Amino acid sequence: MKYKNIYAFLILTFFYSIVSAEIEEMTPERVLELWKIEDNRSVIPDGFNSWVLAKEYRSSYTQISPKGEKKVFPNVKASEKIVLGKFLIFRVYPPAPIDIYGVTWFESDTKVYRKAVLFTGKDGTEAEGYIKMNHLIGLQYPNTDIYAWTQIDPNDSNERSLSMERRNKTKATWKELVYSEHGKLIQSIIGEAIPIK
Repeated sequence: MKYKNIYAFLILTFFYSIVSAEIEEMTPERVLELWKIEDNRSVIPDGFNSWVLAKEYRSSYTQISPKGEKKVFPNVKASEKIVLGKFLIFRVYPPAPIDIYGVTWFESDTKVYRKAVLFTGKDGTEAEGYIKMNHLIGLQYPNTDIYAWTQIDPNDSNERSLSMERRNKTKATWKELVYSEHGKLIQSIIGEAIPIK
């Protein structure tokens, strides 16, 4: 029995080190480095064949407070690239003093999606120097266009998020719930992205 426990511990430790290495690899520097690589759509990465894949999107989203107060962002530009035959990388240009970059990839062996989202303050604004990064893990519900995501590390503000997405050849829609570290709802976000280019 003692040896089985040790064996189980070693396997879990090994698994955790692999998962941790995967997460640590996608640093803010790595995300920005990937964004600088030229878009190459000659190879569609595994896991993205049924997604709309465009170079540019018109996005809109609504932030909803726990009291039901809404803040609407109707026309937000987003750009997308496919790089290195593996990564789907995007940039969102919100009407705020921050830029948003994200990288999504699919692990064929485990059938798991991973996403890293980077928030950076724009130079010359009150947010200059601000950096926040979220890592998420996602799964596709079998035989559907529905994906579920959960944040796997708390960010500096100790927020955590859960989201559902629908992704098909025409558009992407999502609903995200953002919670405090104590499980209190901070806000929900509903949005969609429609390809324009």
